[in-house]
Amino acid sequence: MLPGASLLRLYFTAAEPVRPGRLRSATLVDTPPSAITAPPDSPWPRVAFNIQCLDFAILAAATISVLTNQSWRWIDLRFVGFYAQIWLPAAWVVSLLILRLVRQVPPQAARTLTAADLKRRGTLATLALLPSWLIAAILVVNTIYFYHLRTLPDFDPSDPLPCCLYVLLVLLRWLAARPDRYLLMPQKADAPPIAPPRHWRIAADCLASTVFALGWTGLMLYLFLFAFHADPPPPGVTADVGVVFGNNTLPGDVCGRALRYRTLEAIHLYQHGVIRHLILSGAAPNGPAASSKNEPLAMLKLCLAHHLPPRAIILDFHGNNTRYSCYNARRIMLAHHWKTVVGISSDYHLPRIRLAFAQNHIDAWTMAGHPVRWRQASLFALVRELVGYPVYWLDPHYHQPEPAP
Repeated sequence: MLPGASLLRLYFTAAEPVRPGRLRSATLVDTPPSAITAPPDSPWPRVAFNIQCLDFAILAAATISVLTNQSWRWIDLRFVGFYAQIWLPAAWVVSLLILRLVRQVPPQAARTLTAADLKRRGTLATLALLPSWLIAAILVVNTIYFYHLRTLPDFDPSDPLPCCLYVLLVLLRWLAARPDRYLLMPQKADAPPIAPPRHWRIAADCLASTVFALGWTGLMLYLFLFAFHADPPPPGVTADVGVVFGNNTLPGDVCGRALRYRTLEAIHLYQHGVIRHLILSGAAPNGPAASSKNEPLAMLKLCLAHHLPPRAIILDFHGNNTRYSCYNARRIMLAHHWKTVVGISSDYHLPRIRLAFAQNHIDAWTMAGHPVRWRQASLFALVRELVGYPVYWLDPHYHQPEPAP
């Protein structure tokens, strides 16, 4: 198990210079050969384990998001042109790889480093860090644009902090640790001895390291390899019904940002003959006739504005959660003798929709609404899905619906 510092210090602990007798924050007795360290006589600082985690996390997340062509989920590059949206994130990943290679010192070369070698590596590392500063500047522009959108009356303010701001804070924390000023090299055999740590600190560090490693790996796999994949009907196949899952509304029964794009996708599917009917399923906490927080009515208004025939639309005012919506959709499908269904929601929501339909003995297709003005992921929604999916999977009776009146 990898040793490490507490997650509470992940953001606040900076790189520390090498001082005899104060190496505890840098390495432990069982430090693996790949740990970030430096020889005792080197001007390069020894760095704490939390910065090692941050160093790895940024490289892994950037590489996965670029390889899966989903970097737009945390940075918006549309204002710099079409081609820059492709090559700029790729160039940043290449610079991170170069930075890591420049700082990597093979075990056989660790004892032969000279001052000239260190200076040359430092210059190359500093140059390789320039694209990271450019990415940080673009994230600042993205953040300003987000708060400009929040001033518009038709923009859903349900996310107070944009994804780009979270990424910016992490990136600035990493840059503040001066990653161009420490090496990746094995511990020297003649390094000063390290005082044995306290047992509680070993346990806390190991637990924090495990939580960080498992949590970060799981999040990356969920986001880029699992959650964002729709399962549309095969070409030429028309489904009997599409179910639109509710979300936040704005005052006056206007669809919020996520709900609007979900409904527009359903309208597009109907107009192109992919589905024959629509079920607009959502919550109406003040009653079906109320005009406050009424998700089905908000979706209906948008459908009618796009000239969809009312006879093709069924309103479900009792879709209080994902399981309720799937349960009610099954009852409606049985009543109309419908066999095929498409679940329509935001892409992060699709895995739980597939699971909830499967638990109601329905093999559903899924489609996602695609945002236009603000495309970045909602971290709150992603965390909710990271919790909600395993809860639905482990407890099929969680949110067990009552018969709708």
